[in-house]
Amino acid sequence: MLFAAYWSLAVPVSGKIVGLSRLGSAVSFVFLMNVVPPIISGPIGSAILATTTRNLGTSQETPEAYRYLIIFTGLVNVCAGLIVAIVRIRLFRGFIA
Repeated sequence: MLFAAYWSLAVPVSGKIVGLSRLGSAVSFVFLMNVVPPIISGPIGSAILATTTRNLGTSQETPEAYRYLIIFTGLVNVCAGLIVAIVRIRLFRGFIA
């Protein structure tokens, strides 16, 4: 639901950042970088869940086992938002257009 804005704005924003002469390479790079997170997120989540259940001595079916996985997911989203805000401020010399 929220990724429609991302996919529809990937090409125009890439064009604004790198220019039309290098747009093809930039869009290819952006779309290629969308492959990496799904590949590595499964093992990271499994490792966090396994470590949590081992350290707490609980089963994977309990809500306590997923606590740190949820915290990690939230922190990743917050960090991504901060990075986007910093890039926005540096590119456009302000947060609001």
